[in-house]
Amino acid sequence: MLEKMKGIVKGNDLCVLATVSEGKPHCSLMSYISDEEGQEVYLISHKETKKYSNLMENPTVSLLIDTREEEKGEKRIYIKALTVNGEFQTIKDPGKKDIIRANF
Repeated sequence: MLEKMKGIVKGNDLCVLATVSEGKPHCSLMSYISDEEGQEVYLISHKETKKYSNLMENPTVSLLIDTREEEKGEKRIYIKALTVNGEFQTIKDPGKKDIIRANF
């Protein structure tokens, strides 16, 4: 099961990011990349956005990643969705930031 979940993460590049501020949810459609193992997900956002403000207030997040692009038309019944809960962290290492930006 874990390998299927990692496959969904590694096989896609769009997700819905859910953040919370003052008890109110906010969802954003985001591009992402993952590490080779499919265990870490990296997103880029401007600091002037609602989502970034929410993350600074409350780092708890939820991501929804699905296979709808692969399963169009009659294959729609085969769409898989993965919800992952986690915690936002900024990347402090400038070298790692450069690598992530270069892969976006």
